[in-house]
Amino acid sequence: MTRARLLPVLAFLCLSATAACGAGSDSGIPEGKWQGPTGKSGARPTLYVEADQQVSLDSEGHTCSGRITTVAERYRIILDRCITPVAVQAKVADDGKSMVLTDEDGKASTWYLREK
Repeated sequence: MTRARLLPVLAFLCLSATAACGAGSDSGIPEGKWQGPTGKSGARPTLYVEADQQVSLDSEGHTCSGRITTVAERYRIILDRCITPVAVQAKVADDGKSMVLTDEDGKASTWYLREK
């Protein structure tokens, strides 16, 4: 295929992929501000999930960031820009108002959606 014919085909494929995997609430990513359980210090961590798959965690004055990806009907959150990297699995409830995060040791905690 000549270059003149290849460029329009590539442009079409890029536009199709962007439309099919678009950002926003259509992405399936559980966007919003999620609040975790109260810790030993009495503080409640907050997880921010963005449409572009970026996540950040504020916990007791520390901030971490990373990405969320879709894995079957669950999500994988990897906070790799932290003092100690963290990876968890997330399962959102059917009503979309809570999700259970499970760490690599199998410890689970429930987080609640506070705002979209």
